[in-house]
Amino acid sequence: MEDRFRGGIRVAKVSIIVNLGLAALKGFVGYASGSSALVADAAHSLGDVLSTIPVIVGFSIAKRPADHNHPYGHGRAEELMTGMLSMILLVTALLVARDGIANLADPDPRAPGPIAMGVAAVSILVKEAMFRYALAEGRKARSDLLVADAWHHRSDAMSSLAALVGIIGANAGIPILDPIAALAVAAMLAWTAVSILRSSAHTLMDGRPSDFTEELERVKDLTEGIPGIVHVDEVRMRLYGGLVVMDVEISVDASYTVGTAHSLASELRMTLEEENPHIGEVFVHINPHPDHDFVNGV
Repeated sequence: MEDRFRGGIRVAKVSIIVNLGLAALKGFVGYASGSSALVADAAHSLGDVLSTIPVIVGFSIAKRPADHNHPYGHGRAEELMTGMLSMILLVTALLVARDGIANLADPDPRAPGPIAMGVAAVSILVKEAMFRYALAEGRKARSDLLVADAWHHRSDAMSSLAALVGIIGANAGIPILDPIAALAVAAMLAWTAVSILRSSAHTLMDGRPSDFTEELERVKDLTEGIPGIVHVDEVRMRLYGGLVVMDVEISVDASYTVGTAHSLASELRMTLEEENPHIGEVFVHINPHPDHDFVNGV
């Protein structure tokens, strides 16, 4: 767990350094060359800097141990920060759209120079590399927060592509393409923000993990392989701080003593936790067989 938090904070710090450099470069070149799309793209990179701060805050809080007021730990901090991150991104989209509409009404006839094209191309390559790096770490850690930060990098790469299209269009004698590209950037930002918010809300409302079906079959196979367990009645899963919390109902022979049934539950718990490092906790409920009715059986 500690490695997971350290890895998340490391990715966030790299993200901040890269985005600050790109924001400064794109902002300066965009202003000097008269490219509103590149200036909008710089605002996107700056927005990514601000939105990465909640990543660090989220991991810093989530790694705190359980206490009197938070007996289940602080894992929800990640999802709360993910929601905040998406709102920051949505506000950035609205600001970029405002500037794009203003420039659309009065496009600048100046065509941005070749240096603006070069900066946009460099940004695409750098942000795509950051996207792949952050996404790999996010999937490894099963962190919505890191995955959201990764998609910020991808959306920035796409906005740089839109800026490049706008710059090329302006040089081709169609200056209106530049503010149109800026509006395209705003639309991509808004779409990303809503997608991240939906994912965060799903986790906060204890929605099933995306790989639930695959994991369910695995749990059934492991459970039914333990002698003494007659049937897997129900399996429920939810994400908490990047880890899976699992509720498993099993049926055992009604003649078993409490001690025997408890031993089977403990064996199942240890088997599942050892098999999957992403399982944080397993709660096992025992039902008597054949007296239990499998109405909700799996």
